[in-house]
Amino acid sequence: MAFSYLTQEAFKNINRNKASFLLSVGVVTACFLLLSIFLIITYNVYQAKSYLENRIEIYAFLDDDTNVDNLTESILQINGIREVQYVSTSALGTRCSALAQRCG
Repeated sequence: MAFSYLTQEAFKNINRNKASFLLSVGVVTACFLLLSIFLIITYNVYQAKSYLENRIEIYAFLDDDTNVDNLTESILQINGIREVQYVSTSALGTRCSALAQRCG
C-alpha cells in the first residue's frame, strides 16, 4: 500500500508542476549526454595511446661499411626491442619503385 501511495503522489506532483518536472528531466538528460560524450572521448584517446605505444618504429641509415649482423644483435639485446629489420639499399629502391608505380 505504501508503494502505490507513493506512486500516486508522485504522479500528482508531476501533473501539478509540469514545468519543473520537464526542466529537471532535461537537465538530467543533458548531464548524461555530456558524461557519455566525455567517456567516449576518453576511451578513444586511451585506445589511440595504447596503439601508438605498441607501434614505435625507429629508422636508421647506416654507412656502407657497417657490420649489420653485429649491430642487429646489439640492438636486440636492448630491453623492449622485439624486432630488427634490415633493408638494403637495393631492396629499398625496389620497394620505392613498386610504390611509385602503384600510386601514379
